Amino acid sequence: MLITDKVIYIELHKTACTHTRKILSRIFKDNYKIVGKHNRYDQIPKDMIGDFEGKLKVGNIRNPWDWYVSLWSFGCGKEGGLYQRLVYADRVFSNDSEAVKQQGGVRSGLDYPISDPALWKRLYSDPYNIENFKHWLRLILSSEKYSTGEEYKTNRMSEFAGFLTYRYLRLYTYRRQFNNIDSEDRLEEYDVEENFMDFIIRTENLNDDLMQLASILGYNMESVNNILDASKERSNSSNRTRDHRPYYNDQSISLVSKYESYIIKKYDYSFG
Repeated sequence: MLITDKVIYIELHKTACTHTRKILSRIFKDNYKIVGKHNRYDQIPKDMIGDFEGKLKVGNIRNPWDWYVSLWSFGCGKEGGLYQRLVYADRVFSNDSEAVKQQGGVRSGLDYPISDPALWKRLYSDPYNIENFKHWLRLILSSEKYSTGEEYKTNRMSEFAGFLTYRYLRLYTYRRQFNNIDSEDRLEEYDVEENFMDFIIRTENLNDDLMQLASILGYNMESVNNILDASKERSNSSNRTRDHRPYYNDQSISLVSKYESYIIKKYDYSFG
């Protein structure tokens, strides 16, 4: 999370947030602090976060079809918390693991069986293997109640909403508890009531949206444009084919359409 006296930037996984944070730090110069990464607002001490309500809350969103390819291919590079929890589940979530100890010995959100780590390791073996991606996607978005190390699968929302929607609501809304979200209508109602974000940057429109944000904040446009020109190299990128479309067939396109329908509708995304 990047915090200034006027802005709070919250990092949603695999939405170019590392790159965005780097650019924002150059725009804000020395007038910011960075506290962790992918934090919820309520994980930051109040004396560090300051006047949460009075600050502009900024975050990113990404085309859901592209987001899933990015999340998977990042894991193919042996990176990311999801990869670690799935491939090394027997170590990370054993009863005597550090992760469980930190929860006071309670496996919160991990009540369901752990899937075979060897299967996940195989599915993460090659970022150009399209069949591996499609198999991985079916498992992530299936209704099977195995543990992924996050509360997504233990929650009723996973029956009709995807992992991107879960992470979006987890970071961008006031309450973490989604147990009362039992339908798409209730999901939309929850987001309208609890979403605190003021400005969303589309990964696909990154520079233009950052220019708009800088304008709102009163920064010199020429200086910001120079920063953007000098920041073209991607940060924390995955090793993959840049176009997400070859990774999909009709069935997997429809799978993402079904589970990420809320994000697709809200931000007017399409597969192409």
